[in-house]
Order: sequence, then C-alpha cells, then structure tokens
Amino acid sequence: GVTGEPLLVDGSALADSSSGEIPSTSVCMNFVRTMVNDFLTCGKCKLTFLEEYGGCEYGRCNVGPTDYRGLVLWLWRAHNAVSLHSAQQHQAQTDRRWPMYEDCPMCWK
Repeated sequence: GVTGEPLLVDGSALADSSSGEIPSTSVCMNFVRTMVNDFLTCGKCKLTFLEEYGGCEYGRCNVGPTDYRGLVLWLWRAHNAVSLHSAQQHQAQTDRRWPMYEDCPMCWK
C-alpha cells in the first residue's frame, strides 16, 4: 500500500478484510482516480485521465456496482489508451498495449 505495508494491513485496499466485504466497483474506480490525482507526477497525463474519467470514457459509467468483469475491462481499456497515446507521442516502434498478442491471442478477438 501507500505506507509500504501490504494492502490489507494499511487499509489501502478499501475493504474490511475481517468481514470479507468486497468494495463496489465505484469504490474501486474512485480509488484509481484518487491514486492518479494524488500521485501521478505528469500534469498533462493526470489532467487527461481525470477528464476521461469524468467523461465516462472506456465504458466507466456503464459498469454496475458488482460488475467486476466490467471494472477490469474499463481499467484495461484506460491503461491501453494511455499506452497508445504515449507510444504515439514518443514514436515508439513497438506495440505497448497489454497483454501482448503473443501472450493472449484470445484477448484480441
């Protein structure tokens, strides 16, 4: 976690591990937003992410409160969008999206 302790020890995971309660997808997405807002040092990157977050990009606002698959897909899409933007900006010669096609051909269908 942010304190250097395991996530469930310092509370960073936002779940009460003793009760087994799992946070809703909106709590998880807000956690990602907070981490980007508070810790991302690239100002332009932060602003872009926050604007896309607020604009419901990559299907964020279509994720239901217990749609954990949708949560993962939103995070994957947002991450790959950043990777593509960065690759274009820096004229990268390799595809930086994740997972690589070679590692997961089914992911690209």
